[in-house]
Amino acid sequence: MFRNYLNKITVLIFTVLFLLSSCTPKKKQAASELTLVMAEVNAEDSICGQMDHAFKQKVEELSKNKIIINIKYNGILGDEKHVLQSLMTADSYIHLARVGANLSAYGAKKSALLSIPYTFENNEHFWKFTQSRAAQEILNEAYEKNTGIKGLFFAEEGFRHFISSKPVYSVKSIRGKKMRVSGTILTGIANSLEAEPVYMNFNRLARAFASGEIQLADQPLSNYYADNFYICAPYVILDAHMIGAVQTVISASCWDSLSEEQQKIFIQAGQYAQDFCRQIEKDSEAETIRILTEKGVSVTRVSDKTPWKNACSDFIQKSSEEYPELYKQILESVN
Repeated sequence: MFRNYLNKITVLIFTVLFLLSSCTPKKKQAASELTLVMAEVNAEDSICGQMDHAFKQKVEELSKNKIIINIKYNGILGDEKHVLQSLMTADSYIHLARVGANLSAYGAKKSALLSIPYTFENNEHFWKFTQSRAAQEILNEAYEKNTGIKGLFFAEEGFRHFISSKPVYSVKSIRGKKMRVSGTILTGIANSLEAEPVYMNFNRLARAFASGEIQLADQPLSNYYADNFYICAPYVILDAHMIGAVQTVISASCWDSLSEEQQKIFIQAGQYAQDFCRQIEKDSEAETIRILTEKGVSVTRVSDKTPWKNACSDFIQKSSEEYPELYKQILESVN
């Protein structure tokens, strides 16, 4: 209660301080005046937090400190929904944000393709996709549809895997378990794998495992370890059903107010941040698996995803049917 109240007060303060200096499409700001506010719901030392910092540093370096990015971590500017709603207004006091890649709820329907289960074979497949024409088409959709935001670049914070309080070792071992879901994608996966979906907010996850309310959930390994879920759910199966794809966005009004040179700086800094994220995520996941194994967590690797894909085939088909050619391009970007 107190934290929510404090966040509201903080948002009000930032509104007053930054509203007059916000980027608007009506007036080009001088580069020397440009200070932008960026929202991040995760901690500064998280994968995304570190990526944000790399992006900030590169923008400031390339602009010779004529563009300053002020990052607000730990959700101090509100949750992702609040941040996106703010970004979509012309006079937003927030200019940039790192959000989930799937923005279909905000009009960018093509981005939902990135959440379809078993789309990406591995991390390398995803990173090749980010350099493809399909990635640019998805990034540009929100801007082209005048939603009020523009995608700058994609990144990822690791694959999501199933975690459980009971042994899991195959598709069959998923059946019948009560699985925490948070939306249509996870619900579709749960139904496809014959698990019992239980809708639940993230902050109840540990307690639900401990009480037996659920036996199954999914998390990126970095979050699984950082949030100590291995204590109540010591079984992991590395099925990699969905990658934790994210994107960094900028308000359309701010983007439109930038000079062509400034826009190029943001694109170049985004490429740098992508490369930075790719390396730290790779190092982080291998180290996390090592630590979890040492702590007694049962980690099962999946050498063949075919049974998992087959179980979800109807859901995959239904989820991709609106943009079949674009989805095919995503699948083939690994080549």
